[in-house]
Amino acid sequence: MCCYGQDQQDIQLEDERDKLLTKRAILIQKVVRGFLIRQRYTKMKSGSILIQKTWRGYQEKQNYIKVSYNTP
Repeated sequence: MCCYGQDQQDIQLEDERDKLLTKRAILIQKVVRGFLIRQRYTKMKSGSILIQKTWRGYQEKQNYIKVSYNTP
C-alpha cells in the first residue's frame, strides 16, 4: 500500500515539475523574442533615418543648385 501512494505522489510531483518547466521555458522564449524584435526594430529605425537623411540632403542640394543658378 505504501508503494501505490508513493507512485501517486511521484506522478503528482512530476506533473507539477513539468508545469513549472513549461512556464519557465515560455518565459525564456518570451524574453528572447522580445529582445530579437527590439533589435530588429532598432536596425529598421536606423535604416529609415539614414534613408531620410540622405533624401533630405539630396533635396537641399538640388534646391541650392536651382537657387544658385537663378541668382544673377
